[in-house]
Amino acid sequence: MAAQDTCPYCGRDLESCGGATDEHIFVEALGGKAILPAGRNCNSTIGHSIEGQLLKQGTLLHFIRQVHQGTGQPLRGELEGGTVIENSLGGADVYFRRPFSQVREENSTTYRITGGTEQARRELEKLAKHLKLSPEETQALWSKREVRSLGGQTLQVGLAYDVALVRRLAAKVGLSAGWAAFGDRFAESELASRLRDFLWGDGDMEAPSCSGEILTVFDEQVIADKLVKQGVAGISPIQASDGVSQVAFVPIRQGVAVIVTLGDWELSFGATTAPLIEAPLPVGGRLPVVIRDGLP
Repeated sequence: MAAQDTCPYCGRDLESCGGATDEHIFVEALGGKAILPAGRNCNSTIGHSIEGQLLKQGTLLHFIRQVHQGTGQPLRGELEGGTVIENSLGGADVYFRRPFSQVREENSTTYRITGGTEQARRELEKLAKHLKLSPEETQALWSKREVRSLGGQTLQVGLAYDVALVRRLAAKVGLSAGWAAFGDRFAESELASRLRDFLWGDGDMEAPSCSGEILTVFDEQVIADKLVKQGVAGISPIQASDGVSQVAFVPIRQGVAVIVTLGDWELSFGATTAPLIEAPLPVGGRLPVVIRDGLP
């Protein structure tokens, strides 16, 4: 069976995996463009259980997406003293988690609204409707509001980073990139089989990191650059942080390190989170093989 008829994530034929659908090699929500056919069932499962979880609000990847793509979703955190607020990156207004409160006494009720300008206005309009205040009375209350600056306070934000899910995402990207670049040779390789183990959580997630060996490979990049200048064919040196998503298959000893970089976020999954996979590359050569987004 040819690679184009097979789901890269489970190894079955596409029809047995719910039919063919387009799948982004790199995470679409983080700017990925290149696509390849994949099984609909695997695509849905991975999107929900891996990518969806890593992109939830309050996670590192969600924050990176906000910073670089301007999603408009607010950033939630705590001010000094524990007050929880939301603030859109680059925006002036803030949104308090609990803007409305009331204190009931024997003969009266005191209402308190605390929030940014837009939020406070909306809360006052809801309260005025509930109390059946006239537009004039509502405007009078608004004109008497107390305005304070947050000053130089710091918004403290906790960001979740699930290492096990990141490893699985790296395996997913590595599988699809290798499939698109090398076809049947990769589809039938031991490396693809091992990556599938990691993708579905069956691999040895506690295997030793290969970060030390990867640093050595980068140190030797000068040698690779010289060989390229001499016209040696088939060499694709790693171009770190150049604004393009890429996968690098780096042969180390008898195994391969899979390094996944997402765009210009300089977020590489390989050096600290992906263990060395003890399987050979399905192609020749000892220097890094690189697949870049849009150019598999």
